[in-house]
Amino acid sequence: EIDYVKILTSGNKLIDKKRTYVYPNPVREGNAKIRVFNYSAEKINLKIYDAAGYFVDEIKGKIDVKNGVWETEWDVSNVESGVYLIKLIATNQNREESVILKVGVIH
Repeated sequence: EIDYVKILTSGNKLIDKKRTYVYPNPVREGNAKIRVFNYSAEKINLKIYDAAGYFVDEIKGKIDVKNGVWETEWDVSNVESGVYLIKLIATNQNREESVILKVGVIH
């Protein structure tokens, strides 16, 4: 049986997708910063793909911030100019949430 009261009152999201983004965007040089507003995720996995869907890079990290902002960087110096998609997967024990972020790179 499903406990609807527990589902409705828990509100236990891992990350705030509306406050998770890449900046500067577009990236002109150096690093793209990926900012995540974290509630209770413990690990982040970022898989980066080009616009054609080819895998480009991966960043894994542990999150040491709860109920606050966590950031990491992606070095864009070795990629071509173009549009990239970042699949961000936040995990905590057995739970997982994901979001797709879009970033432009201009050299």
